[in-house]
Amino acid sequence: MSDLEPGRPGRVSRCHLRTRHVAAAAFAMTCAGPFGVEAAVRCFGPTAFFVGLTATMIGYVLPQIFMTCELSMMPPLSNSGVVTWISRAFGAKVGECIGLNMLLYQVVDLATYTTVIVGYAQSAGYEVAAWLPRLAPLLAIALGLAVNLMALDMAAEVFMVVLMLVMLPFVVALPWSAPHFGLAWDHTFDSQMKTTKDLNLFLSSLIWLNTGWDSFGNLAEDVAGPKDLVHGLLWAALAAFVVYVLCTFQALGHDGAWQDGYLSLAYRRLWAPSLGNPMLGIWVCVSAALSNSLLYTSELAGFVPKLRKLEIHKVWLQAIEFGASHDSLQAVVSRLVQAFGGSSPDAPQLLPSFFRKELSTGAPIVALLVMTAIQLFLLLLSFAA
Repeated sequence: MSDLEPGRPGRVSRCHLRTRHVAAAAFAMTCAGPFGVEAAVRCFGPTAFFVGLTATMIGYVLPQIFMTCELSMMPPLSNSGVVTWISRAFGAKVGECIGLNMLLYQVVDLATYTTVIVGYAQSAGYEVAAWLPRLAPLLAIALGLAVNLMALDMAAEVFMVVLMLVMLPFVVALPWSAPHFGLAWDHTFDSQMKTTKDLNLFLSSLIWLNTGWDSFGNLAEDVAGPKDLVHGLLWAALAAFVVYVLCTFQALGHDGAWQDGYLSLAYRRLWAPSLGNPMLGIWVCVSAALSNSLLYTSELAGFVPKLRKLEIHKVWLQAIEFGASHDSLQAVVSRLVQAFGGSSPDAPQLLPSFFRKELSTGAPIVALLVMTAIQLFLLLLSFAA
C-alpha cells in the first residue's frame, strides 16, 4: 500500500495491523473463548454439535471471510464497512438508512455486554457478591476506554495477552482431562443423552458462535495489506474452531446436563472430582468475565463480536421476532461513529464533523468519549424482563 490513505487524501496511512494483530482481534470479536457452546450441545448432543460446527465453519464462516476481504480491499479504502458497501451498491440514501439503523442499535447493544459480565458465574450456580454486578460493568467500561485510546496495533497486542489469560484454565486442565478422553469419546456418540431437540436454538447458537467476520470491513484503512487481512482472519477461524472443539470435548469427560454455565462445573470436576475443589470452576468463571470484557472492548474499538453468554438464544430469537437484520448485528461503534462524522468519503455524514477528531494514535477520541458516557448512563437502567 502507499503511504497515503486512499480513502483520506493527504493523510499518512496508519496501516499498522499485521497478520498477528488481525488474528488476535478477529478471534477476540468472534470467539474470545469457548463460552456459549452449552446451548448447542444441549439441543441435539455433542455429535450433532461437532458436525454442525464443522458445517458452519465451511459453509458460513469461510464465505464471510473471503467476501469481507474482497470488499474491504476495494479502493478507495473506508472504515465504514457494510455501510460503504451498501452505499456503493444501492446509493447514498439506502446507505443512510442502514447507517442510522446500525448506529441506534449499537448504542444499546454495547450496554448488553457489560451487564452480563458476571452472568456466567450466576448461571453456573455460584454465589456472587451483591456489589460485584454493579462494579464489574464499570471496570469493563474503564478497560474498554483505556485500551481503545491506544493505537490499534497496541490494542491488538493487549487482546493477545487477555486472550491468553482467558484460555489459560483450559490449557491447565489438559493433564487432568486427558485420562477422561476415552469417556469423552463415548459420551460424544451417546444416543441416550437427554436433549431438548430445539432446532431453532441449535441453529441460532451455531451462527452466534461463528459470526462477526464482516465487521473487519470497518478496519480496512488500518490493515497493512490484503494478505494480512486474509491470513489473519483464516488463522482466527482455525483457532476458534479448535477452541470450541477441544474445550467441549474436555467437558464431555464427565456426565452432566449442559445447562448455561456448564463448562465451569465440568472443569471443576476435572480439577478435584472427589473433593469438589471449586478452584478451576471459579477460574473458568473469571475467564468468562474477561471474555465478556474483551468482547465489549473489541466492539468499542471497531471489532464487533456477537452477544455473549447469558441466555444468548433468547436474544437471538428476540432479534428474529423484531426483524433485526444480521448486518445490523455486525455493526461497529467508535470507528463507525467517526466515519459518520464525515471521515469517510463513502459513508453518509449523520453526525457533526467534530466526531472525526482523533488522537495521534488514531483513536477516535470524541466517538470514544461519547459512547463511554452513554454506556455509563445506560448502566442506570434495568435490563430485567
